[in-house]
Amino acid sequence: MMILVTQTVVAQYPQGGNAARQQPSVRQQSPGQYQQQQQQPRLEEPQLITQDIHQSIRNLLAVNSKRIPNTGSSMPSDLLAYCFPYGFEAMTYVPTSAPSQPNQQAKGESIYAIGALCWNFPCRGMTMLRASNSHIFAKVGHGYQPQPGALLAMLAFSQITPDYEMKISEKEYAIADLIKSEQYQCSSRVDMSMVLVGLSFYLTPKDEWKNRLNEKWSLKRVVAEELTRRPDQSNVAATNQLLGLSAAIQCYERNNAPLEDVLLEAQRSIEEYQKFAFSIQNPSGLWHPLFFSYKGDDPNPDSTLYASAHILRFLVFSLPDDQLRDPRLAKAVTALASRVAKVRSNLPLSDMSGQQLEGLTTALHALKIYDERLYPER
Repeated sequence: MMILVTQTVVAQYPQGGNAARQQPSVRQQSPGQYQQQQQQPRLEEPQLITQDIHQSIRNLLAVNSKRIPNTGSSMPSDLLAYCFPYGFEAMTYVPTSAPSQPNQQAKGESIYAIGALCWNFPCRGMTMLRASNSHIFAKVGHGYQPQPGALLAMLAFSQITPDYEMKISEKEYAIADLIKSEQYQCSSRVDMSMVLVGLSFYLTPKDEWKNRLNEKWSLKRVVAEELTRRPDQSNVAATNQLLGLSAAIQCYERNNAPLEDVLLEAQRSIEEYQKFAFSIQNPSGLWHPLFFSYKGDDPNPDSTLYASAHILRFLVFSLPDDQLRDPRLAKAVTALASRVAKVRSNLPLSDMSGQQLEGLTTALHALKIYDERLYPER
């Protein structure tokens, strides 16, 4: 039975916690470093979820790392989604010759997926980046970024440094140029949630800049603008906003900057949403496909995985350390891991729907964040 949640959630979404506090470290792998392979790796059967959730998560990450996207059949958005859980270790398969027989796999080689995106490799004939005057932009839309700033957010989560090389044709750029472009495009009354995730990793609370309208901006202003938006509570826009605000709070805490004004407001909203998320959690440990709008189970496994993955990622990213062992959180982690283990092992990323792909990769990202925070010593 589906129960409509009538409780009013705070109109704005702040952030809490002290998750993922490391600043981006040096991850300087050259996109041109290739690892030769004769065939694209075959998928393995997922292992059952055990009582040791740490080992179960490691198993799931290892098994699903074999779903290497193929640039011949995968779009840039597929590589982007795959890089969220695997970061600088993510690989992509580049076919170099067609199979000689119908049942044969194409031969090729694997390269770093982040390198492929940053060097604008064609993926199913599509490229992620474009240049305009002195700026470099990541495209938004079907097959590209699902929302502005998603590429920068992935690079930030992956701890890729600003001097990492980007390239369009033969012209060289760096991630620092992409950061400047995202700053240049900041604007009122638009979704800047994932932009805020990326900028919060790469900037400090003291940084200021001018946008294309010559307006003065800062992280604090982006937070203020985000708090004025009212994203749809029934889809991913709600959790994206919470993720961005959480990243901003962590930036302030990481730099020992005081939480005042809109930052305090953001923190209060994050805490309200953390509590609210647990209040609408289903007995199974997961959430309804309509995110914060409904409480109840749903028979569609793909939509349940998709919504639950995004809600759990927000929670494990934003909750303070002393709440990571909350039984409700542990139940959600175990339930999500079980759902991931049931995703058909021989289904390549290119054959998944957009919801299936994002649900799986976001779930793996959430599980990875949880595992790295709870077991940092392992």
